Amino acid sequence: MRMFGRHDNIDKRFISIIGLLTLYAVATTAYIFTFSPKFAFLADENQKAMNRAIDLEYKLRELTAVDGDTSFEILQRETLTGEKNIYLKRSSKPYFFRALDTELQKPSVVGGRLYGIREKDQGSALVHIDIAGEEKTVYGSANPTFNYIVHPYQPLLAFVANFGNEALVIRNYEEDRSIAGGEWYELSREVLEDMKPYDRKWGRPDISLISWTSDGEALWGSLNYKDNPYVFFRIPLSSDDIASYSAINLDLRGPYALNVDAGLILRWTRASTLNLYDLDLGEETVVATNVPPNPEIKWLSADTFEYIPAKGTTKIVQKI
Repeated sequence: MRMFGRHDNIDKRFISIIGLLTLYAVATTAYIFTFSPKFAFLADENQKAMNRAIDLEYKLRELTAVDGDTSFEILQRETLTGEKNIYLKRSSKPYFFRALDTELQKPSVVGGRLYGIREKDQGSALVHIDIAGEEKTVYGSANPTFNYIVHPYQPLLAFVANFGNEALVIRNYEEDRSIAGGEWYELSREVLEDMKPYDRKWGRPDISLISWTSDGEALWGSLNYKDNPYVFFRIPLSSDDIASYSAINLDLRGPYALNVDAGLILRWTRASTLNLYDLDLGEETVVATNVPPNPEIKWLSADTFEYIPAKGTTKIVQKI
C-alpha cells in the first residue's frame, strides 16, 4: 500500500524545482549558443565570419593602440591534412587567423592586414588578407623577388620584383595600378655615372627597400653590392623627382642607421667614432668618440638618436 503524506509533497516540490532548473539551463544554453560569439559554431557561416572578424578587429585595435603592428608574432602551424594554420600572437596568447593550403612567406602585419607571399598556379603572388579572412592578390609573378614594404596609411605597397630585370614598383592595390618605380639605373639618377664602373665590374646592384618616411610622403631605399649600400634613393609620392645620393665613399660595413625623415646617416667608423653624414650636403661631422665596435644605433626622431656602446652597457641618448 502506498502512503500519501508529507514526503509525497516534498517529492513533488523537488521534482518541480528540478524541472524549473532544467528548463532554465536549456533556455540559458540556447541563449548562449545563439548570441555569444564564443559559441558561434552553431550559427551559420555569416555569423561565424562576423564574430571572427569582430574578435580579430578588437585584438588588432588593442595591438595598434599599445605598441604597433610589429608587436605581432606570426606563427604558422601545419595540420594533419597539410594545411598551414596562421596565428597572430601578442604576449603569450596566439589567435587563429586563417588556414592556407600553402605556406605564407615573409609575412607581416600592417594596418590590420596580413601580408605575405604565396605559391600560386602561375608562380608566386604577393597577397594581403584582411581581418575577415578575405584574400586579395596584390601582384603575381613567375620570377618574384618580392622584398616589400606596406604603406602605413594608404593602400600602397612598395615591392621589388623580377621583370626579366629586377625593378622597384609602388602600387595602389585597391585601384590595381602602379604609380612609381624603376630599375636600378632609373633609381640612380644623379649618381648614375658613379655606378657604371661597378655595373661593368659586378653587374646590376640589388635593390633594397628601407622605409617610408614617418608622414608616408616618400620611400627610401638603396642599391647594394654584397649588402653594402652604394646609393641611397628617395621616391616622393607627390612627384616623379627621385633623389639619389652616392654612398660609394662611405664605409658602411659597420653599424649605421639612416634617418629617413632628415636624410642623415649615423655610422660607426674604425676610428671608434660615430659620424653624422648629411646626404643632401655631402658633409660629415663627428658626434661621439671612444665608441667600441658594433654599437647598437637607433634614431628616435629627426634630430635625436640613441646608441648602446657595448652589450650590457647603458644606452646614451643624444640630440644633433
